[in-house]
Amino acid sequence: MSTIHADVSELPLELPIQQDTKYYLQGEMTIFLVGRSLFRIPRSMLEAESEVFKDMFSYPPPPEGAQGDSDENPIVVPDVQAETFSNIVDVMFARLPDTIPTFTLSCWVDILKIATRLQFDRVRALAIEEITASEPEMDAVEEILLSRAVDVPQWMDPALVKLVGEATVMPTSMAAQLPLDLVMDIWRAHIMFHSQDKRYSYSRLTERQCVDHYFRVSHAASLPTSNYTASRPQAYVNPVTPNVMRTLSQG
Repeated sequence: MSTIHADVSELPLELPIQQDTKYYLQGEMTIFLVGRSLFRIPRSMLEAESEVFKDMFSYPPPPEGAQGDSDENPIVVPDVQAETFSNIVDVMFARLPDTIPTFTLSCWVDILKIATRLQFDRVRALAIEEITASEPEMDAVEEILLSRAVDVPQWMDPALVKLVGEATVMPTSMAAQLPLDLVMDIWRAHIMFHSQDKRYSYSRLTERQCVDHYFRVSHAASLPTSNYTASRPQAYVNPVTPNVMRTLSQG
């Protein structure tokens, strides 16, 4: 007997047929223009993954039709590479741990930035998990900049430890990318660590202890806790053109 019935009338009728609550996907699709590429994505998935799109689709479309309903009138997502957007969609479709795509560290960083901007919270969480697993590979200054840009404060501490442990003090070309007060604290912790007498290793402070002294005692405010949920940008919806959102263009 075939494992797939050719006709629904052949199925047993003891139980009623019902729509699956998870995988009976709704038919409405939304079209995006990212770079020079068009993407056609289930609207229900966007609503489930992002408060931005959930809010956007809650408004009735204007008489002339909503953005995203056709190739001629797509939702334009500026300042995003088509490859990065495609990677985000791949992650959204991955619902089980063993189906999560494999990306390079730099790809996950790009995914995290855009997922944060568009409030794809589940994708953001997965990106943070993947980046954290590769955190030792990251450049310390880039790690600090990323931590501040996407509000992931737990990356600050290991980045500071890396900088304090470097044989030479952070050069001015790198320091210029960071706030002055943060740079001064890093330099002070670096001097504290490297000025210790190496003959008495049992009493030497570790890199982390020097970081703790300057960033958790003297300057505790330099290591904030995450405020992502409270501070993330809210979608701006124009009541005349509901799908025009300020969030899409925020960097």
